[in-house]
Amino acid sequence: MIERNLMEHMTETSGWRDLSPAAQVFGEGNSIFFNTGDWRSETPSWNRERCKQCLLCFPVCPDSSIPVSGGKRHDFDFEHCKGCGVCAKTCPFGAISMFLGTAPAGASDAAIAGGARAAAAANTNHAADKTSAAPAAARAKGGAK
Repeated sequence: MIERNLMEHMTETSGWRDLSPAAQVFGEGNSIFFNTGDWRSETPSWNRERCKQCLLCFPVCPDSSIPVSGGKRHDFDFEHCKGCGVCAKTCPFGAISMFLGTAPAGASDAAIAGGARAAAAANTNHAADKTSAAPAAARAKGGAK
């Protein structure tokens, strides 16, 4: 784990001369020092029962907000997750859902999961509407019966 903030000299009063040339990054791993999770407009929810621990979500997270240890992923690091949804799109098992909003401070995992279940149900109902309409449209055109 990174123990030193590589941008410790940067403050809100730092000027353009304090930046590295072309704003290049000369050190890695300093995002751990900046809690940017409150930028989220959507929040992921992890369903442990659906998760197969394939770890496909872990490498695509641009904020390293999916902790892994012992070959298994753990719940999200909400202090750093920006809610981009890449993990949810990547998961082939539907174990990650996104819901609108950020989890309030001190919210329980159950409350977060409840919001995600509601969002997932809305998405499922929307998809069901599309799939049930398709056969009817085909019948109307004289197609499948």
